[in-house]
Amino acid sequence: MHTLVRGFTLIELILVVAIIGVLASIVIASFASARTSAKVARTQQELKQLAEAMFWAKSNSELGLPQITGYTWSAGPCFGTGDLRGNGGVCYTRWVADLSAIELAGGGVYGSLTRFDRDPWGSPYLLDENERDVAPYYCNPDNIYSAGPDGLYTSSDDVSILVQNAFPLPAGC
Repeated sequence: MHTLVRGFTLIELILVVAIIGVLASIVIASFASARTSAKVARTQQELKQLAEAMFWAKSNSELGLPQITGYTWSAGPCFGTGDLRGNGGVCYTRWVADLSAIELAGGGVYGSLTRFDRDPWGSPYLLDENERDVAPYYCNPDNIYSAGPDGLYTSSDDVSILVQNAFPLPAGC
């Protein structure tokens, strides 16, 4: 007796490989999206912790962020400079100096803030100090920014948070 063994044709094998390839690309794309979502969530959590530390520093020192950091827009030099990821220039240097000044003004209650030297994509966080700034900006709250996944400050994927005001707004706001 002969047993008939039938194998797969070349077309069937190619079709199976193509289907596996399509499924793999869908899985990889959804994995990348989940990773980005996780980094955004981590960034939001870090920004919240930074905002709390800044509020405490302002309350503890009875100074506004412009007086603590010495700047009214620490992020200013980073505007329009391109990709900030891995940037070791003035944006990073100024952010680390801001963290040290905020940590000092807060009396170290939040521990070392230098653990927040870069966002999850490798860019320095950015600070726009407004509370107790000069007119007309003193009516605006302080803001902390992440340049987001693309590393470009003021693009559509930035992540930001307002820092709660520590002092009553002046008249006229």
